[in-house]
Amino acid sequence: MIRNLGELTADADCRLALEILQAGLGAALPGSAVRRFVGRDAIRAGGRQVSLAGRNVQIVAFGKAAGLMANAVCDILDVSGGIVVVPHGADGAGSLRTVRASHPVPDQSSVDAALEVARFLARRSSSDFVVFLVSGGSSSLLCQPAGISLEEKRFVSRLLLESGAPIHQLNCVRKHLSGIKGGQLVSGMRCGAASLIMSDVPGDDLSSIASGTTYCDGSTFGDALRIVRRYDPAGTVPSSVYRRLETGAAGGIPEMPSAPVIPNQIIASNQDCLAAMARRAQDLGHAATICRMSGDVAAAAGRIAGMVSGRGRCIIFGGETTVRVQGSGAGGRNQELVLRILRDDRSRGRRMVAASIGTDGIDGSTPYAGAVMKNFEIDVMYVDGLLKNSDSHSFFKRHGGLVLTGHTGTNLMDIGLVLT
Repeated sequence: MIRNLGELTADADCRLALEILQAGLGAALPGSAVRRFVGRDAIRAGGRQVSLAGRNVQIVAFGKAAGLMANAVCDILDVSGGIVVVPHGADGAGSLRTVRASHPVPDQSSVDAALEVARFLARRSSSDFVVFLVSGGSSSLLCQPAGISLEEKRFVSRLLLESGAPIHQLNCVRKHLSGIKGGQLVSGMRCGAASLIMSDVPGDDLSSIASGTTYCDGSTFGDALRIVRRYDPAGTVPSSVYRRLETGAAGGIPEMPSAPVIPNQIIASNQDCLAAMARRAQDLGHAATICRMSGDVAAAAGRIAGMVSGRGRCIIFGGETTVRVQGSGAGGRNQELVLRILRDDRSRGRRMVAASIGTDGIDGSTPYAGAVMKNFEIDVMYVDGLLKNSDSHSFFKRHGGLVLTGHTGTNLMDIGLVLT
């Protein structure tokens, strides 16, 4: 899956690190996960077996992994039709209608995609059974602003992203500015349905993945209002946004469904990637330690660098950090994480390789998935200048190590490792 593997594996240590990363990427592909939950005449979801005997099976898939998930289900079930929504540039499903929309910030194509999905569901009858296939990126790919304009919703999303708001906070706000999130899409369906989900959020919270589009909502308008106020100290968010959230907080707009309307099932998560990486590291003779990473990227890098000791160790990490964007540099959280680990390296000249990539293949505003780099004596002042401008990408452009995969067709957050 790594397109530029040849240029990255000239160093033996980097080659070992990339072998372990490849194992994690392979585990992120949805095919095997789908087969664990989908049989020829039934789906396992929400703790129960759902029979498909005599049902007219339809697929509604949305997210970065929608195409591969839909293809995997079509290989098992006799599917009558469906609709698949993926990011621009990503592959769709071979036999189903594919719609492309915008990510990470919604645009008119995202509104059009949401409308197409809603119309498709409105045409379903009691003889149909809809298999929802949900993966990361859906919050932006399906967009139906409620009470505000698309541009106003884009402004809020961009502000929260660039302010380093965690994904669950971003999704909380998105849900309360939407007419389909938080279980609203599946409310009032006239046919049976089940949702199979690949998790792209820490803790695998069903209400946060894809903003709980097929699930339900445990947050409130008051929660969303507090989040926006926290990240908008200058008061730049449009008044219409505050007006909707304040009206909802006062009880003037109904909250989202408080209980699931259809069964939802997580079929794959970041932990699956980390377990596969640990097995591969051990096969290669390295003692593996797994840890989770979340929160501020600088703090996460410091924790990981502080764990480095001895030879023959592999520290495997996964999750999702947050970056507060400063300046006008290029880069993403994975490239910045690797650069910060190299900067904070305390191995005192011992061999060390650090790597981190997004399983979706896209890191920040760059076309790369992340970076891999062996430690060397770096110019700390130069690196600090790049970090202050959120420009980790320039470091790897100069020294090499950028990992290119393109759209992988999946998304189970980020994975990485430090190899000694």
